[in-house]
This record gives sequence, structure tokens and C-alpha cells, in this order.
Amino acid sequence: MIYSNELYRPSANMNLNGTIIHKMINEQKNEIYKQDQEKKLREQLQVKQALQEHANEMAKYQQSRIVINNRPQFLQKVKTTFLTECMMKLYKDSCVTPMNNTDEKIARNLIVRFINENGGAGDMINRFATKNMILSEMSRICDKYYRMVLESCDKNCKECGDIKELTLDKRATDGFYEELEKLDTEDVSKMIKDRISDSLTEFVDTNMNNKMEYEEMIRSAKDKASSTKDDAVAEGYINMARRNITDMKMNQSKGIFHIMTESLVKHVLTDDELRPRYIHEASVDMDGVVHNVELIYTMLEMANTTDMVNVNEQFLQDYLANLA
Repeated sequence: MIYSNELYRPSANMNLNGTIIHKMINEQKNEIYKQDQEKKLREQLQVKQALQEHANEMAKYQQSRIVINNRPQFLQKVKTTFLTECMMKLYKDSCVTPMNNTDEKIARNLIVRFINENGGAGDMINRFATKNMILSEMSRICDKYYRMVLESCDKNCKECGDIKELTLDKRATDGFYEELEKLDTEDVSKMIKDRISDSLTEFVDTNMNNKMEYEEMIRSAKDKASSTKDDAVAEGYINMARRNITDMKMNQSKGIFHIMTESLVKHVLTDDELRPRYIHEASVDMDGVVHNVELIYTMLEMANTTDMVNVNEQFLQDYLANLA
């Protein structure tokens, strides 16, 4: 057939038989279904991401939202909140293993506890001002936005008299977080990470070497026991190997990370609240223990590396005792 206008010429598909057309329609349906599924998946991921971002914003808002009737308590809380956020910024940047939500809660609690046990936020902010670059910058940011909050607080008190509640000025919190985001922690956080990694590697290597040595002592004792027909002598070989292993464990030189790990394991075995978290099928979850020790050790190494406090032997003893 001759067509007067090429525009009206049937497409090649029009010349196909019914079976092929049916097949093509099914393929098209499948492709549309596939695209719909991919679209739904993208939308679900976008919704999930939006919800997570909203949750993060709400957490940040709740962290910075302070509503207290008592003015001195309010202002003290402002200082603590600002300093906590500054330290939290360095803390997160210094972690070898990225934090999850549970880790962040633990970290905040550790920081607040550290602040309260070392003179309080006001005293620490003052001391940080003359320490080093990273701490003096934290001090400057905290002081700058604390004064902004103080000015707003005094203005509201003057205008409203006996106000019902004291709240943070949004301009202060927005400015604070914007400036905190720009805080350069790269050099310090790398140093802290390197020290944590070294301690963790030392702990793992020492444990592995010790395990091999202990297994060799037990194997040697069993070989000696199997070479004698006297049961008492055989048992004596095994008991001697166990005593030697115990003595080695007691007299071994250990780093802080090692001591903290052993301390947490002891608490796991005796504490009714910790036991369900770390013991599964009658075995201690050592990965979980080491992860939490790493989190606590990061706080300690951060304080030591930046010279927040004098991390001497007495401080370490007190710090470990307070974790018990």
C-alpha cells in the first residue's frame, strides 16, 4: 500500500503479529511496574531520610531548648549546654568508629559528667580561654553566645518583670550552631584518632599473643599429663599451667584501654542490668564491650590530648573508679 503522507505510515509495530504484540505489551507492563517499584522505593528512602533529618533537628532543638524559671540555674544550664555541644563536636570528629544514636547519648552523658566533676562549665570555659587553639576557640564561641543569651534574658526580665519561664534566644542558638559547624577540629581529631587506634591495636595484639601463649602452656601441660600413668601427677601438671597463666595475667603490664576492658567485663559478669546487654548464649559479647570501652576511652583521650585537665595517675585512678 502506498501512503500519501509519511506521517500516516504505520509504525513497524503495526506489522507485527498478535503474539509478538502481546509479548511487547507484557514487557511494557513489566517495565512500568519496575519503574513504579523503583519510584516507590526512592520515595520511601526520601521519607525515611526526611524523618531522620527531622529527628536530628528535634534532638538538636531539645538539646538547646532550656526552659527554667530560676535565672541562675538557667544561665548555668546555658553554659553547660554550649560547652557540651562544643566538646561533642570534637568527640564525634575524633571517634574511630562512627557514632550511632545510642553512642551519642552515652557520649553526652559522659561529657556532662566530666564537666560537672571538673569545676563546672563556667570554670572550664574560663580555663579553656588560655589553653590552646582548639580549647580557646571553644571558649570564645561559648562565651560569645552566652553573652548574647544573657543580654536577651536581662532584656526580657526588664520588659516583662516576673516572667514565667526563661528560654534560649533563637538567634543565639542558630548563630552558635552555625559557628560551631565551622570549628576546625581536623588536626586535633586526627591526633586523638591515631592514639585511640594505637591503644586498640595494642590491646588486640596483646590479647592475641597472650591467648597463643596460654594455649601453648595448656597443650604442653596436657602432653606431660598424658605421658604419666599417675593421675595425681597428671592433674598437678594441669594445675601448675593454670597457676602460671593466672600469675602472668596478674603481673602483666597493661595499658589503660586493657584495664578499662577488664573492668567492664567484671561488671558485666556481676551486674544484673549489664548482663543481658553483653552476655548472649552464656558468652560475653566482647565486640560490644570493646566498642563501649572505645567510646569511653575516646572521652579520656580527648581530655588528655587537648589538655582539658591534667590527666595524671591520680586522675586516671579517679576516672576509672567513677566508671565502676
